[in-house]
Amino acid sequence: MSERDKGFYKFLFLPFVYRFFIWIIGADALRAVMTKLYIKPSYGDKVLDIGCGTGEILDHLTDVSYYGYDINADYIESAKKKYGHKGNFFCEEVNTLAVSDAEYDITLAIGLLHHLSDEECKRLFELASTSLKKNGRLITLDGVYTEDQSFLARFFVSRDRGKHIRTVSEYTRLAKSVFQEVEVYTQYKMLRLPYTHIILICKK
Repeated sequence: MSERDKGFYKFLFLPFVYRFFIWIIGADALRAVMTKLYIKPSYGDKVLDIGCGTGEILDHLTDVSYYGYDINADYIESAKKKYGHKGNFFCEEVNTLAVSDAEYDITLAIGLLHHLSDEECKRLFELASTSLKKNGRLITLDGVYTEDQSFLARFFVSRDRGKHIRTVSEYTRLAKSVFQEVEVYTQYKMLRLPYTHIILICKK
């Protein structure tokens, strides 16, 4: 077990601890900004959420057909109890068989890339590309290192439980290894604590 999986971090695998923690740091406001500025769902969109956690994004997604996948069984059970009437949840990894029909308008990978190695990221981008309809979009959100971020923001980013925090250019390079069109945005005030995020919008 790595240092980042010990101590407080191990309790984040419990749904009620995870929900309380993300409430404290202001993650609901982050999801609202993500939805309004970047996800921008349209009526009837089919949405695939890879690493959906406990499903709170559904507080901000309305009138969509939602499919959330996560490998944490407790997260999925919690999501089903709270949001089962609004979406479909699966406790398993998304694979190419599940998305082989290229049927999704939007694929989300929120807070996921910084937990994955470069090879795992590339496989995720390939999977996302397979999942999307023509003109569909993959939208990602992760912590990032930037040259102009504050000392406190860099400190908090470096303490994230994800082991693969990258620079803007590193994330962008990985995305462009699969997607030709990639929009890159950085945000500095999406949480209550100092933190720097990168948002990638990858278009098929």
